[in-house]
Amino acid sequence: MKASDLKGKTIGFAASGGLDSCTITHWLSSQGVKVICFTADLGQPDEDNFSDIKERMLASGALDFISIDLKKEIAEIGLELIQCNAQYEFGYWNLTGAARQVIVNGIVKNLKHYNLNIFSHGATGRGNDQIRFQIIASMLNPNLDFYAAWRDEEFLKNFKGRKEMIDYCITHKIPIKASSEKPYSTDSNLLGLTHEGGLLEDLKNSVYEVEPELGFWPKNCSDEALTIKLTFENGIPKKLNNDSVSLIDLFSKLNHIGGVHGVGIAKNLVENRIIGVKSRGVYESPAIEILGNCYQYPESVRPAPGSTSNPLTCMAI
Repeated sequence: MKASDLKGKTIGFAASGGLDSCTITHWLSSQGVKVICFTADLGQPDEDNFSDIKERMLASGALDFISIDLKKEIAEIGLELIQCNAQYEFGYWNLTGAARQVIVNGIVKNLKHYNLNIFSHGATGRGNDQIRFQIIASMLNPNLDFYAAWRDEEFLKNFKGRKEMIDYCITHKIPIKASSEKPYSTDSNLLGLTHEGGLLEDLKNSVYEVEPELGFWPKNCSDEALTIKLTFENGIPKKLNNDSVSLIDLFSKLNHIGGVHGVGIAKNLVENRIIGVKSRGVYESPAIEILGNCYQYPESVRPAPGSTSNPLTCMAI
């Protein structure tokens, strides 16, 4: 499906509020396409004011902007991620893949509510997200059609990458956050951050080119240790330092606590994408690193089936 096929039609676009989203929305609008933007509120730590996303998307020519509060859902799937020990190559907690399930499920429900049958996204043609978005959405609603700008020759003629998109947005006075001073992209949610693309694609560039957003590099942290206490009930974390805490607040608090102590800041990986190419990413996930260890230690002292040993006694020995 090309932009020319969409002229005069109304589509639902999964918008993050980032550079790609703003560029694609404005470009489609200029082609006569009516774009309704759907943005998932996943507790993005890099958004100081979530309403700024609405401002950016409307300034980009969106016909309407729909915010979907999915913080509870992302927190719940984050806990499932940890309980399943869902780590990908070299120990990357698969927080981005989990988030895509939450986003697509929330958007597809809203597409139906607004009677829209064309689902658009800004996933690149060489990444996992195009598959995640379309397979999950098709499972939820087999009648959906899809438009992906990065697979549209008409779009690719105008935009080769970040530089062209940044120049385009500046020309059209779109209030983007991206700039040439930050030559890589960041995807975030309550569970953590993913940095990739741009200068990170060159393996000669140091991981320290990335400026952590959830904390500090370990070399810049205090040497003073901090002890925290987590209380679990039936496998669910319920208290932090004896204070009751919701799952959403727990992830937020542990991201801060871990981040300022350099925990989960930041894993530097080159991984295999499902479509057959490799990708370098730098990941921040302090809360998941802490909770992951909290789950793993009790599992290591679980008695074997049929055993009558006290696991705490075994640990003491």
